[in-house]
Amino acid sequence: MIMKRILTALAASASLLFTSCGDSSEDLAEDMVAHLEDAAEALKEFNSGDENAEDTIKTLEKIGDKLAETVAAGKKLNEDLSDEEKKEEEKAMMEKFGKRMEKASGDIQGEVVKLTTSGQVGGADVSKAVEALFKKMQ
Repeated sequence: MIMKRILTALAASASLLFTSCGDSSEDLAEDMVAHLEDAAEALKEFNSGDENAEDTIKTLEKIGDKLAETVAAGKKLNEDLSDEEKKEEEKAMMEKFGKRMEKASGDIQGEVVKLTTSGQVGGADVSKAVEALFKKMQ
């Protein structure tokens, strides 16, 4: 269930951000990918035992807030684009950021799977925090 939500949120947000116009479309796409990479790293640290559940959840909440702000900025920039302009911009952004986005989302998915086997106390709560993070992207 959580994997489906991750993929759905990523697809919707990527399409939105990658079709933003103006000077900051690349900045927004870069920010989004960086936030996703940060989320993957936070989960990796938790699964390896380097971070506890409480701190990981706080980190994921902060990342979720940043992602929500990024998505809102993308929506605002995207308001007046024609369908053709959106397709052109999406293609350009996917060429530039698509591989990093795929890697970050794959890393997150892999770490979410590990939550159930990491043996870390609070894994279920961290899983819920990941789900909440992706809800903020919609």
